[in-house]
Amino acid sequence: EDFRKTSLHSASGGIRRLAGFAATLVGGTSLLVLDEPTNDVDPLRRQLLWNTIAEEGRNGTTVLLVTHNLAEAERVIDRLAIIDGGRILSEGSPASLRSLVTDQLKLELSAAGPLAAHPALLADGAEGAYLFAQSDLGAVSGWLSTMREIGKVTDFRIGPPSLDDIYAVTVRRPQASAPLGTAR
Repeated sequence: EDFRKTSLHSASGGIRRLAGFAATLVGGTSLLVLDEPTNDVDPLRRQLLWNTIAEEGRNGTTVLLVTHNLAEAERVIDRLAIIDGGRILSEGSPASLRSLVTDQLKLELSAAGPLAAHPALLADGAEGAYLFAQSDLGAVSGWLSTMREIGKVTDFRIGPPSLDDIYAVTVRRPQASAPLGTAR
């Protein structure tokens, strides 16, 4: 019974995932296939896991990574494919895929109640997240200042779009190669 209390059967999902990951590395491999490797893993161990994945790649191991956590994965990937409905919509380096949104910025804001967004802002799918053209930065900044002064916006951040945003833009845009009658 003491064995069962300390076995992997009673360990958390994150510990079981880390144990499985460690076991795959023991014998060495030239190809490492990982499906959502950081699910259920706490932040400190998740960082160690990403560091190990990056090190494996630097040491010549090909890492095929399936993840929905693009913000974390971005630090260790050389190439990525955006897949929707089983079809590859775009592929390339993170930098080459960023070219899809080079003229855009991302605004994340916290509002005190309902807020009528500036016309230049395009909802990005997440509440309080918007994309807008860099050429509209002055207008959006002025609008933000006004909204802060009247207490409608409590906090905001403007920066470059993330890989998550690039995914959303890619999946939402009409695909020239989509068969006729395909619903999007």
